[in-house]
Amino acid sequence: GRLHVVAPGDMAAQIEQVFRNLGDIFTAAGTDFSRVIKYTIYVTDITAWQAARNVAFPYYVDRPAATLVEVSRLADADVVVEVEAVAAMD
Repeated sequence: GRLHVVAPGDMAAQIEQVFRNLGDIFTAAGTDFSRVIKYTIYVTDITAWQAARNVAFPYYVDRPAATLVEVSRLADADVVVEVEAVAAMD
């Protein structure tokens, strides 16, 4: 089946959803945002990311390394942001 996309084309809403999803994954894995060492963020529009980036700031604990990359498209046309996170574990 097709991927369920939250808020198609809405950068701010998708940023919020991505970080909520990461929080759920971190909780299940026994870690949290304070243990993130690196983010890689893929966006289809860097200008839209910059306008909405404040949504992500609460999740940037201890200022981890981060790379922001603009790509021509992501796996689904409605997806405008994808985030990879590397977090330390106990």
